[in-house]
Amino acid sequence: MDDGFLLFGLLCLVSGTAILFIIVDTMYEFEALTYSEGPVFVPGLDTSALLARAPKFHSMAEAVLILMWLTICSVKLSFLAFFKRLVRQMPRMEKYWWFALIFNIFGYVFWGGGVLGWLPVFYGRHGNRGM
Repeated sequence: MDDGFLLFGLLCLVSGTAILFIIVDTMYEFEALTYSEGPVFVPGLDTSALLARAPKFHSMAEAVLILMWLTICSVKLSFLAFFKRLVRQMPRMEKYWWFALIFNIFGYVFWGGGVLGWLPVFYGRHGNRGM
């Protein structure tokens, strides 16, 4: 069971890194325009084309964040599955194990579900953040 969580985490890590490599150029262009102190001239940069790519960039950046968070949660759940065998003889420690398990499952549901739109509380009518 713990190897399954690690395999899922590895798949999320590879997928998130691949998406990050796809959007990294756009990310640097946005950063140059956003955090510059004065007028910025980037040779060959078409600002209108960059702004047209903004919604896709935003959704792909959120996908990277989700996949990286799921990677971290998968590793934590893998450790929890491994440690379950170690703490089953210690009832007092088993309470802490259950707390950690519930906390990590909440993290999976909240971050994976909330950001992807499974929990509509965080989203407006059109799938954009309602904040």
